[in-house]
Amino acid sequence: ATELIAGARATARRGDGDRADSLLKQAEQGLPGEALMLRGNIAMHVRKDVEGGMALFRASIAADATRWDSHYFLGRALADQERWDEATASFAASAELDPTKLTVLLDLGKAQAASG
Repeated sequence: ATELIAGARATARRGDGDRADSLLKQAEQGLPGEALMLRGNIAMHVRKDVEGGMALFRASIAADATRWDSHYFLGRALADQERWDEATASFAASAELDPTKLTVLLDLGKAQAASG
C-alpha cells in the first residue's frame, strides 16, 4: 500500500488525478485512512467535487480516527462552506491529535471567531 500511495502522489503531481485516484483505491486495502484522505484531496482540488471530497474525508476518519490531516481537510471544506460549527469541531479534533500544527490552530481560531 505504501508503494501505491507513493506512486499516486507522484502521479497526482504530474496532473493525472484519475490515475492517482485509481492507485489510491488499490491502496485502501492496506492503508485505508491515508488512501481515503488523499482521494478526498483529489476530489476537492482536482475534480472540484466538494461533497465527494467531504465524504472521502469522513470515510478516512471512520477508517482511522487518529489522522489529524483528515480532520483538518474536512474542517477546511466545511469552513469554505461557512459551516462554522462543524468546521470548528473538525479543527478541534485535528488540534487534539496533533497540537504542533500551527495552521490547524490558526484555522481553529478563525472558525471559532466566525461561529460567534
